[in-house]
Amino acid sequence: MPKVYLTSAQAQSGNDALRIVVATRMMRDGLKQADIAQRIGMTCPTFSRRMKNPSQLTLGELRKLQTVLRLTDAEVARCI
Repeated sequence: MPKVYLTSAQAQSGNDALRIVVATRMMRDGLKQADIAQRIGMTCPTFSRRMKNPSQLTLGELRKLQTVLRLTDAEVARCI
């Protein structure tokens, strides 16, 4: 499958949007990064790295995150 490269502005915008959505849901649900990492089958250090640079998330990881945090398709679409 071909890789898609976003401009740095597009990537940064999506990264920021995902960080905001995840942080908001974590606060709302009283979750910590370790809780989310465990639920999506990822180590805490890996999850932390993904949140620092969300463009590294795979589609599968993003879908698991969507399920755990109960994100809508529209919220996910804003993040990519």
